[in-house]
Amino acid sequence: MVFSKDFISYGIAAMTGGSSATLNKEAGEKWLMTTALANAIPKISKCFPAPQPVVIQTRGSTFPLVSMDNQNIKVEQGLFTEVLVRGQSVLHLEVSITFQAKLSASNGKLFIILSQNSFDILQASSSVGPTNMQKLYDYINDVYTNRFLPVMNGMLRRGIILPSVLNIRWTKLNIALSEGGLVISM
Repeated sequence: MVFSKDFISYGIAAMTGGSSATLNKEAGEKWLMTTALANAIPKISKCFPAPQPVVIQTRGSTFPLVSMDNQNIKVEQGLFTEVLVRGQSVLHLEVSITFQAKLSASNGKLFIILSQNSFDILQASSSVGPTNMQKLYDYINDVYTNRFLPVMNGMLRRGIILPSVLNIRWTKLNIALSEGGLVISM
């Protein structure tokens, strides 16, 4: 059976809730704190003199764009990102991430694991002062690599249920890529 790249795109969007995630500080983390963000936005330390936890909310601004050839599957995703401190929005970003996708199939499901290929901040605005874009790029790239990507992969871990055709049970599946789509056979 051949599945189009749109099948993968719709599957990713459905499984990840449109690439929506809220990233909060976890125990022991120092980089989701205002002190870590102060290198990129120096005035944040004046607005919040005591170290405060940072909350990062992200959602897809575009539908995942999937492209494939005989060797690779690439997923491009635009994201709106908002950084909040004590409920106050301090930073808005438009981010573009390109992922490499690795596929596997078993028990009637298609499994996708993403790895970050490239990352870019398209636009940023801060309500607490000027931004050092290079330091902001490094900070946000670390957040996306270390927190957002594992969240997305966690959502994708459930697998996309393959359609049932003539009541055939999908077992021992083989996957092949072509420019026309994803070929899954038994």
